[in-house]
Amino acid sequence: EDRKKLLIGTEQVVQRYAVTACQFVDYLALVGDTSDNVPGVPGIGPKTAAKLLQEHGDLESVLAAAFKMKTSKRRDALIEFADQARLAKRLITLIDTVPLLDSEVMRGAPQQRPADLPLLRPFLQRYGLQQLERRLFAQKATTRRPE
Repeated sequence: EDRKKLLIGTEQVVQRYAVTACQFVDYLALVGDTSDNVPGVPGIGPKTAAKLLQEHGDLESVLAAAFKMKTSKRRDALIEFADQARLAKRLITLIDTVPLLDSEVMRGAPQQRPADLPLLRPFLQRYGLQQLERRLFAQKATTRRPE
């Protein structure tokens, strides 16, 4: 089972992570998301994050409740890394306010290459975007990254 390619619904989120789909971003903000290099709160693992979210509802409520928790490493980490958790939530949250084009419009759209293609290739090479470079230039991407 390849989890990275598996599409799951709200029921599977609850079964697999013990949080609701609405709480999942808060869950990732607490535990971190290694695939996107987003740190969580040190010492907060999946079970602890799920328990905290079940008890308090969302990330901000968890962080606010930390001050009332008994003194522990968990309490100290939640207080010390609160801003990091908030930043992680912002990084993980998908922007869903971007207008989408109608599929009918896209079907009729001409397949054009960007006008500034000569400027694009060094950029793609610099940031290691080889697959995109291959698609745009229809040839093997270079592996060297310009300085």
